[in-house]
Formats: sequence, C-alpha cells, structure tokens
Amino acid sequence: MRLVVTGAAGFLGKALTARLLRARGADQIVLLDRVTPDAPADARFAAAALDLTDHAGLREAVLDADQVIQLAAIPGGEAEAD
Repeated sequence: MRLVVTGAAGFLGKALTARLLRARGADQIVLLDRVTPDAPADARFAAAALDLTDHAGLREAVLDADQVIQLAAIPGGEAEAD
C-alpha cells in the first residue's frame, strides 16, 4: 500500500509520522509539505517539498496512492492575511 501525507512538516503531520513509524501496513509512505519534511530513517518513508498549488506535481504525487491523508492548511493569521 502507498500512503501520501500532505502537511507532513506541521504539528499534526509530525505526530502522524511518528505513529506511522511504529505501525505496519503501508509499504511506502510519502511525506509532502512546502518544505521538505523530516523523514524517519526507515526505507518505507520518502519526503519531498511540494506546493499544493502545483497541480501537475500534486497529480503525480498522488497518482498511484492507495490513500491520501490531507493535513495541509494555512492556519491562523496567515490565512486571515490572505
């Protein structure tokens, strides 16, 4: 199974990554965020920087995914300023 996590460099993304490291089930876990997230030293994990407004890049990232966990967000003041 291939799992893609967006927003992986954020608070929730880091917590989820720690849980996925302990869990078994996914053969490949791709961590995505605007900045390259820290990936555990585990062969199942890969990390990449990707802006979700890059539609072609996003389509390629999730093309063969069995599941996508969407955690990416613009929180608080940054969202209000936009």
